[in-house]
Amino acid sequence: MAHFEGADFAPVSLSWPDDPETVAQANAHPEVFAGKTVGQVADHLEGLIGTLERKPAVIGHSFGGLLAQILAGRGLTAASVAIDPAPFRGVLPLPVSALRSSRPVLGNPANRSRAVSRAAATH
Repeated sequence: MAHFEGADFAPVSLSWPDDPETVAQANAHPEVFAGKTVGQVADHLEGLIGTLERKPAVIGHSFGGLLAQILAGRGLTAASVAIDPAPFRGVLPLPVSALRSSRPVLGNPANRSRAVSRAAATH
């Protein structure tokens, strides 16, 4: 937040639903975070964003990155940055077949910016 304040932005750190006031309180009562759905957290953040005068730029990492994507999808942000976002429901791990088929291109740095046919890569 200090970085953005130093660049003449007005950063706001949004709270989570039922967010304790201190880290010590959160550590003492972790159950306040249990049972919350992604949708509930996104709805809570949407309510907080609704109190702002302008659409914000939202930055999030991991689960926060997923929330940044959700808020952007709802049209609530001027800009969004999702750093290594958590996958959303329905995103499956990358199958081995996809890794195998991309090996000719990704496995050889000399193939960068080149078209490589699968037949040529297997010989």
